[in-house]
Amino acid sequence: MFNNLFYFNDNEVSDIAIIIIIIIIIIIIIIIIIIIIIIIIIIIIIIIIIIIIIIIIIIIIIIIIIIIIIIIIIIIIIIIIIIIIIIIIIIIIIIIIIIIIIIIIIIIIIIIIIIIIIIIIIIIIIIIIIIIIIIIIIIIIIIIIIIIIIIIIIIIIIIILSHHHHHHHHHLIININIIIIIIIIIIIILIITITITMIIIIIITIIIIIIIIIINHLIIIIIITSSHHHHHGGKLGQTIHISSSSQVCCVLLRVIHPWEGMFTLLHDPSSFSSDSHDVQLFQACP
Repeated sequence: MFNNLFYFNDNEVSDIAIIIIIIIIIIIIIIIIIIIIIIIIIIIIIIIIIIIIIIIIIIIIIIIIIIIIIIIIIIIIIIIIIIIIIIIIIIIIIIIIIIIIIIIIIIIIIIIIIIIIIIIIIIIIIIIIIIIIIIIIIIIIIIIIIIIIIIIIIIIIIIILSHHHHHHHHHLIININIIIIIIIIIIIILIITITITMIIIIIITIIIIIIIIIINHLIIIIIITSSHHHHHGGKLGQTIHISSSSQVCCVLLRVIHPWEGMFTLLHDPSSFSSDSHDVQLFQACP
């Protein structure tokens, strides 16, 4: 029975074999297709992952480049700002130096002009004094000549009158009286002239003394304003001597700090304490 059950003829066997082979081939093809599909899917996934990684890397690189560019721009801006600030500071320093130089030049020019003016004033005063002395000498000489001439005239008149004494005694007395009156008038005129001359000389002398005092004070101011004092040991005293024809004054310039100081015309040396750092010389001004 079993033999009949599994019995196939040749045609049936070949058909079954073909069917089995076809089925196997189909299964293999299906498996291959599935494998290919899986491989393609894996490849696509890998490609997508690679693309995503590349995109991420590119984005990171772009971000890094942008950050670097921003940092470079910020650094360049900071450097430019620093350079501009340095240039501005240099320009300000140069302007300050130029202003200081201009101020110093102006001060020097003013001092020179003042000194020239003072020298001119002194020269004018000297010329005026010389002219006054010459005028006084001329006036004195003229007065002496007039007195001598008057004395000579009087002597001549007396001699002439003495020869006619015995003839004109009465006229002689009158002439002598006239001569005495003339002499008195001449003496009065001479006294008035000398008095007026002396008053004019005294007035001119007072004016010259006032001008000399003013020039003296101007010289004091110029010397004090043009002096440069440096700080040394906390305190420094410097004495400047200003002398004129009638007085010698001492100016004490006492510098406590290099930026602050004061000067005083002193008549009383006891108003300052004796400090080893101070140079104190005093002489009372008349």
